Formats: sequence, C-alpha cells, structure tokens
Amino acid sequence: MKKWLGFIMVGFMFLLAGCGSAVSVDDLKANDWLVDTKDDETPNMIVSFSDHVMSFKVDMSNIGSSAEDEWEAFGEELAKQIFDQMNFKLEYELNKDELKVQDVDDNKEYVYYKVTKEDKNIILTPDKEKNSDDDQEKLVLEPYDAPKEKDSSTAQSSTALSSEPENKQTSASTSTEELEYSQQTTFSNGKLVTPQFTLTIDKTQIARDSAADEDGLIIWYTVENKSNDNLVPNELLGNLSFKQRDDTSEYDIPTDYNNFDSAEGLFPMYDEDGADIEDIDKYNEAVSKQNEFNDTFEKKAYADLLPGTTVQVATGVILHNTEYPVTVNLQDFLLGDGGVNSSEEYTIDVINSNTEESISESSVSNGNNVVTNENDAMIAVMNKYGFTDDTVLISPWGMVENDYLFKGRDKKMMEDGGTGTIGFFRVTPQGEVFETDPEGNKY
Repeated sequence: MKKWLGFIMVGFMFLLAGCGSAVSVDDLKANDWLVDTKDDETPNMIVSFSDHVMSFKVDMSNIGSSAEDEWEAFGEELAKQIFDQMNFKLEYELNKDELKVQDVDDNKEYVYYKVTKEDKNIILTPDKEKNSDDDQEKLVLEPYDAPKEKDSSTAQSSTALSSEPENKQTSASTSTEELEYSQQTTFSNGKLVTPQFTLTIDKTQIARDSAADEDGLIIWYTVENKSNDNLVPNELLGNLSFKQRDDTSEYDIPTDYNNFDSAEGLFPMYDEDGADIEDIDKYNEAVSKQNEFNDTFEKKAYADLLPGTTVQVATGVILHNTEYPVTVNLQDFLLGDGGVNSSEEYTIDVINSNTEESISESSVSNGNNVVTNENDAMIAVMNKYGFTDDTVLISPWGMVENDYLFKGRDKKMMEDGGTGTIGFFRVTPQGEVFETDPEGNKY
C-alpha cells in the first residue's frame, strides 16, 4: 500500500505541474483524454476541457493491490475512494501551437508547452526556453475510450429498476417478482418511490460558471435507503431522464458524467471574464465555501448510502440554454408493459428560476427550507426568531456533526458593556432551528 500510494503522490504532483491541451479548443473539448503513465503501479489521469479550463482527476482503475492483510486492503480502498472523488481545475490558454497552463503551485504563474498532434493523440512538449523549471516532461494525451454514459439498466444492478435486467431470468417466478416490484414504483411531483429507496427532488437552481463558460442546473435531492444494501445516490438519480429543448430540438441532459461545477456556480472564484477575483478575502471565502459545499453535498452523492439511512446530496448538470424548461421523467427502460404504477412528468421552470438570487436567499425562502451553507443557516435563525442585523449579532460557533451552531448576542447589551449573549442556535441541513447549550446540546 505504501509503495503505490507514494507513486500516486509523485505522479499526481508531476501531472499537476504539467498537464495541457491541444491543436484547437474544439479538438480539446471533443474528448476526455487519458494521460497514460505506462506503469501498473502509478495511476493514469483523465483530463477534460472547457473553453479555457482544464479539469482532471486520478484514474484508479489500473492500480492493483499490494495489501498483505484486511486492514491494508481497507486502507487501499479508502485511499482509492478519496482519490477518485478528487477533481481539479486549471486555467489554460491556447495560442496557435503554444499552450499556457496555470501553475499548480502559483496560480499567477504559467507553464508553457509546444502542442502537436500525432494521429488521434495530442503531444505536449515543455518549452524549456519559457519555463523556469526543468522538471516538466513530454506528455501524451490519448482519447479516453471508456464510455462516458453508463447504461443505467446494467451498471446500477439492484439499484436500477430496469424491466430488462443484465442477466435475464426466464422463469415465471422471476418475471412475476419483477412485475410486482415495478408495480410498486411511482414518480410524481419530483418524488420517486420504489421498494428499495425513495428519491425526492428538494429544490433546483440555475447558476453560471464563468470560468468554464457554462450554465448549469443544480439539483438538491434526498435519498432514503430502504434496502439491505449500500446504494449510491447519484446512480439512483440515473433512473430519471432529464431533457431540455430549444426551438427545433430536444436534448438529453446526463447526470452521471460531464457534470456542472456546482460549487463554482454558487460561490464563484472567478469573475465574469473568467479571471480570478481580485479581492483576496472574497477569493479565499469562495474557496472555503466551495470546499464546504463539496464535503456536505457533492461527495455524498457518490458515496455509499448505508441501509436504513437518509441523506441530502446535490448534483449539477449542464444546461443547453436558459430559456426552456427542463422536464424530468422515468427512464424509458422502466416503462415496460404492466410496469410502473404511475409516472407524471416533472417540470423545472428555468426561466423563473432564481438565477440572480444568492443561494442563501433562495434555499431558505423556499418551502423545503434547504440549508446548503453557513449563510443559509444564519438566515434561518434570523427568520425564525425575527432577529434583525440592527439589533442582534449572530456569529458562527462551530459544527455539530452536519449541523451549524451559532451564538446570538444583543447589540444594545454589548454597547452597555455586557456580553450580550442571548442564546445558542443549532440549524440542521433541512433548515430546522433549535436552541441549545454552548456545546450544541438541544434543550
């Protein structure tokens, strides 16, 4: 385990310092790309591009195990899961045959490459005359051949409700069980109910990622695992079909790849031109909030949900436009003869969505009272007790599990020389507010 983890970190930092793009921006955007290390013990990288942002993550599929006991095996699996969830972004510029990539160690500096193309591959050769360091090496980007879109009817096994399972069973008893199962499935008002799980779309918001020049739809949804097995929330979302049209055509909106950067859309680190926010305090605050959002909602969308538990997660998808609504239905493979009990189309009104509102305003004001960040939670406290900024100061007091804890102080009492403390308040991700002691224990 120590051996290949060491290789991962060395190879990972090397690729951070030297990944790039090719020939034309359209060429780059046409594929995901594989940076193959040609070493079974060192992970490959998977790279994708937008107009001027390069995203990359570790491909752990080619890493074997060197564990000698179950504890080392557990550690390896945990490390793989962590690396698999890591997704990094760097800005780049392509000027003819020169590629300028943001330096991972200093986002104000750049690493330069000469770009060429050999067959279907893109070759990045370090420009030694422009680079201050000599540790960059030639990189070969190969088209990533793995299918981008998973076949929900096979990849999700027991979590998908397909009427055509991967290994067909011909017995009458199996067919009867499948039919009875599907007849207990309903989709109405954004809520999918099955014998194994319940998935509810809580709220949605459109947002803009200026760095990637993309508009996206952020979907918050709650999953209850009623089965005896671990379930992955994002895979369950694949049972639903998201579509959007324009004047002439209708498009599928995938939920399992090419995702929208929800954290950047909600808490931007870049301005409208795609450049870093100049105010360093605002930039650092955005970074902190993005990390918090990722830890609270996005990572859990791809983690195993244990039996008998419930979680709220979020997934971002890329919109084709911001003029037409998004429609949600059950996937076609779930709608066989005599199958799903009932299914109603669910419509997300993009035009009247809260594009211009901050996430804190929208999430607390809607009927679901979804809390997505510290500011949301603070507003929930203010709203419940009728506090105003003129009279009461609400200050963060830490976290209790997934709940936010705040201290409330009366400003008039503070002006008179007292501590002004009026209480402590704990807010859940569902927007529930409780008075507590300083440690967050509910009264």
